[in-house]
Amino acid sequence: MVRFLLCVAVGLCVSAPVVCFFAGGVSEGLTLMLLSIICTAGIALVVWVPVWWVIGWLLLAIVDLIRSKQPKEKQAGDPKLRDEVLVAYLREADARGMDQQTATSRLTSMGWSIGEIELARQRVKVPVLAD
Repeated sequence: MVRFLLCVAVGLCVSAPVVCFFAGGVSEGLTLMLLSIICTAGIALVVWVPVWWVIGWLLLAIVDLIRSKQPKEKQAGDPKLRDEVLVAYLREADARGMDQQTATSRLTSMGWSIGEIELARQRVKVPVLAD
């Protein structure tokens, strides 16, 4: 139902400017659409709603198709990426001479758990070969 309403809303937003263009202006186009609905006691919605839905469905399908063609990148919520970021931070902190307590307190203030930090420290101490 939500997808249907989204398609209708997108279709309305796209078709309204087209109707306005062909009617000769914004007020004329909106008046045409409104009067077609009012003068037919809403029966014109039997025509308008399916037209809006088809237009919206086509546009959303094109957007979904374009999105699916784009390469999948690692997202911030990806656990593997989070681990890599944490290990990289700890390696950088060690290289700069930061003590472990300071690094741990900074990481916990950023939302990392002590368990995650300790696991990452083990990976820093033991070099990990290519995954």
